[in-house]
Amino acid sequence: MQIPLKKIQWVEFHERPISHPKHVKVELFEIYSKGLEQSQKQQQSFNHPLYCKLLLEKMLNLNSVLLSRFLDYQCSLFTRPYSWLSSLDMLLESNIDLLIELNLGKQLNGVLNLINAKRTEFQHVPRVYREDDFGNDNPYRFDSIKLQIDKLETYHAKKAFLLRMKTDYLQNQFKYDREDEVGFDVQIDLELAYLKAVLEMHKEDDYSLLTKPMVVTWELPQNILIDFFYQCLNKEMPNGKKGISNSKKFIEQFLSTHFSLPDGKLFSPTSIRTIMTPSRFEKRPNSEDRIGLEELIEKYEEGLNKKSKTR
Repeated sequence: MQIPLKKIQWVEFHERPISHPKHVKVELFEIYSKGLEQSQKQQQSFNHPLYCKLLLEKMLNLNSVLLSRFLDYQCSLFTRPYSWLSSLDMLLESNIDLLIELNLGKQLNGVLNLINAKRTEFQHVPRVYREDDFGNDNPYRFDSIKLQIDKLETYHAKKAFLLRMKTDYLQNQFKYDREDEVGFDVQIDLELAYLKAVLEMHKEDDYSLLTKPMVVTWELPQNILIDFFYQCLNKEMPNGKKGISNSKKFIEQFLSTHFSLPDGKLFSPTSIRTIMTPSRFEKRPNSEDRIGLEELIEKYEEGLNKKSKTR
């Protein structure tokens, strides 16, 4: 499973150990790419987007048992594993739309839950870290957080992100001149306040953590449009390619997300799947009502021939 590098919303990781094996074999829990070799030698030009791509592909390909071991292995390499896990969580949150588009929503939920569980294990900052040596690894530097906010598209996504970060900060804050941390009862109250604030957001009419897709109202019978996409998926063009090169699953998701009936209801994925089943020809429009792809191709070819003759 490959994730397009150009589509990834990357985040910065202050610690990012990568492997450079002497032989071809790379261990299962290591992060490795030839594209990172130059960056490892020159830390200032470290390829953060590529590192984020490798992390996403690694995590979303492992089952829950192996993923837990991968996170444990990676955390053992860090000075401050909580900071790395927080960046990892931001990376996933920032790419929710892309991962859903790639049909990785189910894996995404499992990965997020496991990372949050791991963050709980490392949520207490060691008392030995003084303010003057905490440096840029502090996960609660607002200039760093602001970069992540700017990458989120909706108001509610930004607000939920800020609420989560504020709650985590208040729960994990500590005094540099004292040994006691935030009390357990205080942490509970803070979490309850966070849940209440998110619940209030749900009551807003325009509530959305994801950007709402543009929807086209289709006034004709839906099987006419679905049948046209079905033809494009199956009809071979004169150049040997299909009219549409995407998968049937992608078209199903695309139509059910961006097209609605006159009453406002989105196209049903089940209806789309049925109409696009080869054996269910009775669900598709007859030859008189359908948009004839073959006729369009013939007219297109005629137009090309006329242009070539006039030259």
